[in-house]
Amino acid sequence: MDGSASPRTEVLVVGAGPAAYAFAAELLRHPDRALRLTVIGEEEQAVPDRAVVAELLRDSPPTARSTVRGVLADERVRLVTGERVQKIDRALRRVRTRSGRHYGYDVLVLATGAAPVVRADGAWSARGCLALWTRDDAADLQALLRARVHERGGALHATVVGGGTAGLSASLALRASGVAVTLALTEDRLLAETMSRDAEQALRQHVEALGVRVRAGGPLSMIDVDESGSVAAVEFRDGGFLRTDAVVFAGEARPRDELARNAGLAVHPSGGVIVDTSGVTSDPNIVAVGEVAVCGPRRSRGLAAVRSSARRAAAALCGVPAPMDDAPSVHAVLGEAEVLHLPGPVLTDPELVVVPLARSTRLVHGELLLSTDGRRLHGATVLGERALVAALQSAAGPHARAGALIALLADGASEPCSCGREQAARTSVRAFGGRGASGSADLAVAAGVRACPPCVRALAVEAITTVAAVTVADHDADDGSPVMVPVPGELTPQQLGALAGIAEEFDLRVRIGGEAHGIVLRGATPAQVPLLLQRLGSSGLLPRQLDDVSASEHEERRGSVHARRPSASRAVSPA
Repeated sequence: MDGSASPRTEVLVVGAGPAAYAFAAELLRHPDRALRLTVIGEEEQAVPDRAVVAELLRDSPPTARSTVRGVLADERVRLVTGERVQKIDRALRRVRTRSGRHYGYDVLVLATGAAPVVRADGAWSARGCLALWTRDDAADLQALLRARVHERGGALHATVVGGGTAGLSASLALRASGVAVTLALTEDRLLAETMSRDAEQALRQHVEALGVRVRAGGPLSMIDVDESGSVAAVEFRDGGFLRTDAVVFAGEARPRDELARNAGLAVHPSGGVIVDTSGVTSDPNIVAVGEVAVCGPRRSRGLAAVRSSARRAAAALCGVPAPMDDAPSVHAVLGEAEVLHLPGPVLTDPELVVVPLARSTRLVHGELLLSTDGRRLHGATVLGERALVAALQSAAGPHARAGALIALLADGASEPCSCGREQAARTSVRAFGGRGASGSADLAVAAGVRACPPCVRALAVEAITTVAAVTVADHDADDGSPVMVPVPGELTPQQLGALAGIAEEFDLRVRIGGEAHGIVLRGATPAQVPLLLQRLGSSGLLPRQLDDVSASEHEERRGSVHARRPSASRAVSPA
């Protein structure tokens, strides 16, 4: 079929996972736009949240979460499931599926996501060695475990490879179904890319208390099989050995960019379709979103980042401003508790304050990353009861989010203050006695009472109460991470001139002085940071020792020293 004769814009989405779900949701928020939306997914049922897959391993899977609801079931969406797109014809603007059908498009959206990488020598394709990514994978794993129980007549052991949210969810779902589980980390800690060490330690203790053994011995080196060709044991690169009945790969994933490669689109050497900040590929009629897309040196990792990239691309297609506020997302289901994790900026920022939450019977661990005026939530890690997490996740808008944050900060407020309530009150008066014209409180003084968490929480409550509205920072937006340069003395006229030139070259906003006691540069993308540091160093604005540390810190993130500017994307005209 070919919808090219339609007066409406034909938007065709390949993939029916979280990115496609978020893209469709944002697109349908603009009913005045003249478009038709077709979504093609390989699985028989679309999966708007991959956490559903791991939940299917439990004895009583949540069927309500396993069905397609919401935007993909909207009457304005044509959903095609159980079908695989095999070829993109860019000249005719159509795709061909495995069944031989053709679907035309004006705008093609690649939301094909990623697939788990199996890394181990030996017979990794042996019976009992599989990846966990789709509903079929979950069904295959359940069938395998039932067969192994029948064969061995005893308790089973599974080794889950991967320390991200997929590995966590799989491990806990398997443990809840009665299987002994070892979670083999491919790095030295859980959620290594985004979670602080304090949060990771609390998370690991919680996971182990639920019966999952966490092993940080490095990746697998070998999978051993028995006479029947079934998995018998695994060997690790550190020399460790573990008998096991199944190996489940739920860790590293590689972008599914085969369609794009075969169609001649620009792709990254390490995988992924190269896009600009609006998701547009090297073909202006094709957009890529979610885990398959690479903007600069980065791919979207984690559910929040995937949804953010999809929503920005949909907004650009409609010719409207990108949505800047979004609810944090639950990334992993952990038994009767949940992890709410909103990754913060890559670099330390003097204008942000870490606010620890009080531990209680409801909360295992929690910390907030707030702007010093209390207006923006830049990061959050909350491990606790589902109801506690849901209050913040479901907050409808900035005002409701402010109330949810105040409730979180007040939970467990009976914790004694180490410096005395009277001193905390005096600190609060000093902090808020000098409000600016906006009337917002300044949390920067919290750095001086960081050793007293109750004081920091009291200051945060007062700041949020003052502003009465808290938005969520979008760390995938063009604003990028701040770059801070300490300045031991006054800047010379030559240094000021060089700084102005650098700011103009990289289109940056500059702040000198303040709480940073130096220079804060904002607006650089991670891809630009290495070159920016080089410019600062050659201009005498960067101390040598800081130059060395910063350059090595960012070297691994560099794919190209120049960040691509957003290309002019095609807007859908109103009906």
